[in-house]
Amino acid sequence: MGKFIWHQWAQFVNIFASVYVVWSGIWGCLFPKFFWDFVRGTNFTSAMAEAAGRTCTDDNPCGIVPAPGDAIFVNIIVKAPIVQIFAILFGVTHLAIELLPFIQKMSIYRSLPLKVVTLVLQTFLACLYYQGVNGAIYSLTAAIGYGVAIAKGEQMEVAKENRGGKGGRA
Repeated sequence: MGKFIWHQWAQFVNIFASVYVVWSGIWGCLFPKFFWDFVRGTNFTSAMAEAAGRTCTDDNPCGIVPAPGDAIFVNIIVKAPIVQIFAILFGVTHLAIELLPFIQKMSIYRSLPLKVVTLVLQTFLACLYYQGVNGAIYSLTAAIGYGVAIAKGEQMEVAKENRGGKGGRA
């Protein structure tokens, strides 16, 4: 059996997570929903609406209605999909770093700490909207994988090949 290489495994998880976050961000723009509305929200049923003498519409929704204190999240997720757009940008950036050959020759490709930080940011953005929660879990898993690779002192093979200079000369 061979030795498990954490940064390669994390790279595969990162690619999958980033594809999922891009896909979920597109769906989140089409069908926006703030995921954490159940924490402080009110469950407003159609029976409660009838008792109050109103019907359920887009302006007066049934289901979980977010608390007034969550208005900032509703504004940047539901009314204007800013969070989803930034999540898509993070996902596309990760895909470009991992898959484009000309970027693989740059130091940004070899920087595992940078990948951990950007994956944590991608996790935070993706867990705010409903469609991105699974992508957030996968992104966090990839960040943990890169973190273990850093802790074990792993280096990428391409890091040895493209450090600049030729033949080990200074």
